[in-house]
Amino acid sequence: MVLRIEDTDVDRSEAGFEDQLIDDLKWLGLDWDEGPDVGGAYGPYRQSDRLTIYREHAERLLSEHKAYLCFCSEEELQRERERATAEHRQPIYSGKCRIIDPEEGQRRRNAGEPCAIRLRIPEHPIRFHDIALALTGSGSRNVMARLPSRTFAIWEFCPKHW
Repeated sequence: MVLRIEDTDVDRSEAGFEDQLIDDLKWLGLDWDEGPDVGGAYGPYRQSDRLTIYREHAERLLSEHKAYLCFCSEEELQRERERATAEHRQPIYSGKCRIIDPEEGQRRRNAGEPCAIRLRIPEHPIRFHDIALALTGSGSRNVMARLPSRTFAIWEFCPKHW
């Protein structure tokens, strides 16, 4: 087992929290093969130290057209959520930046326009069989991943209405 520390929320991360987390996990009787206190072959173990790795993968996904640049501001996304809630609809991201030509998106990005990288989820249902729960799942409308253009560049996998 590899222990990774999620420290990319700069507003809620302090060095002491990591020590407390490790102590708490050990108190619970959990042990790991690799982590910030053990070392190993799969470091670095703090998410903030892995940003170069994540950026490389995000850029690869963009170049393979498996991701796209989103130029929606936080305020714009919040208005979309509020509008959907007021209309008693699920607040799902519209995906409007998905149709931006990749060259146009890159031009805007190079010009310094703030953007996030969103994973291009297929429009068709995603089907899988969960062997642990013996369930068959489908649907791609409720999942998205994005690489925000904030202080830390991390993938967030969450419901699309985030």
